[in-house]
Amino acid sequence: MSNIVDFSDVPRHLAFIMDGNGRWARERGLARAVGHRRGARAARNVVEAALKYGIPHITLFAFSTENFNRPASEVSFLMRLCTRSVKKYAKFFMENGIKFLMIGDMDRLPCELQLAINQLCDATSSFTKLTLAVAINYGARAEIANAVKKIVRKRIPESDISWETVADHLYTRELPDPDMVIRTSGEKRLSNFLLMQVAYAELYFVDKYWPDVDEETFVEVLREYAKRNRRMGKL
Repeated sequence: MSNIVDFSDVPRHLAFIMDGNGRWARERGLARAVGHRRGARAARNVVEAALKYGIPHITLFAFSTENFNRPASEVSFLMRLCTRSVKKYAKFFMENGIKFLMIGDMDRLPCELQLAINQLCDATSSFTKLTLAVAINYGARAEIANAVKKIVRKRIPESDISWETVADHLYTRELPDPDMVIRTSGEKRLSNFLLMQVAYAELYFVDKYWPDVDEETFVEVLREYAKRNRRMGKL
């Protein structure tokens, strides 16, 4: 497939639900950990493609609040993998002008991971070439409840509360709403991901597992986005 993309309206923000690491490994007779490691490599593929094709914002759903219900050994491995990935790719982010954001509840994350995230966020805060948001211990319902609590604590008058007020108290306040949400592995659901922010987002479901995502997949996403007619409630 040619990697030439010919369209005028590029998306500002693509959000990926990275699904299928475990199934990818199981179908190959490999440990789930191998699938998660390959998934981390696929995440890098997506970031490199976003840089190449000029997409300014990418969000990756790495670990949900519900994922803490998985076996403790897998949760521990995933936390270590997140920590290693943040540290490993820090130089890549710095060299390529990538701003790193973490969206989700930091409190339950291991201290080493919290420290690595905070250091990378601080080091890249002024970069503008690409913003990469990684959702770790993220759940949209928890995010919404947290935003409501913040608004109540500030005692903002009811008459002053609008969608913009709510949006300013979400984890994604620094990001535009996603133009398209992409989920891999053939599953067709949002799984508590950015429920408020994707009200007008396009949805696209890819049959391949996340570890198989590469530049060609990214181009496929851009081509599909170019076909969509986004009316936003208008004629």
